[in-house]
Amino acid sequence: MRLKEVLAKRTNYLTVVTDQVVDPHNISAICRSAECFGVQNIHLIESNFPFRGAKKIQRGSLNWVNINRYDGEYKTQDCIQALKAKGYKIVAVSPHAASKSIADLNFDKPIALVMGQEQNGVSREIMDAADECVIIPMHGFTESLNVSVACSIALFDLRKRLEESGIKWQLSDHDRDELYQQWLFDSIKRPDLIIEHYHKTIANK
Repeated sequence: MRLKEVLAKRTNYLTVVTDQVVDPHNISAICRSAECFGVQNIHLIESNFPFRGAKKIQRGSLNWVNINRYDGEYKTQDCIQALKAKGYKIVAVSPHAASKSIADLNFDKPIALVMGQEQNGVSREIMDAADECVIIPMHGFTESLNVSVACSIALFDLRKRLEESGIKWQLSDHDRDELYQQWLFDSIKRPDLIIEHYHKTIANK
């Protein structure tokens, strides 16, 4: 069954954070890439323009991932604290402050990969709180990639090396079973009618 095949490749060992990314097309493309590479949770630190999604870009990917949103005055701090409480290493992707290639990043802890805002990059607040900063090596005159392209390249590299690492990166049995039930429910048209029929059948017994 396709759902179980996909679940077997899902992971929470990698997660993606968008740091006040503005363009909904970029956020949608990041969500799509994350879903393609089996990342189950995405953390959105909202910009001044809350994310609404771009259907032509995300291609239904938001139906299969968990979106965790942070807004308000302390949104960045709230996101960082939530991730660190779960044991994540905060890794900022920045061409301006990093000396380590993403290829040299190790998997000693689960990784929260932070992608910065289009114009200004990763915020100072996150840079100060980050455990590591990495760069995607480039060999041309242009100094940076589009944020969604950078995320795709980073996830491709990390996912490949994670699978080769010998680390248990798969979802726990509990998380996998819970997600399976959620996906089944979401895949059914008008599940409310099925639930209503079930309760009526039980009541009439």
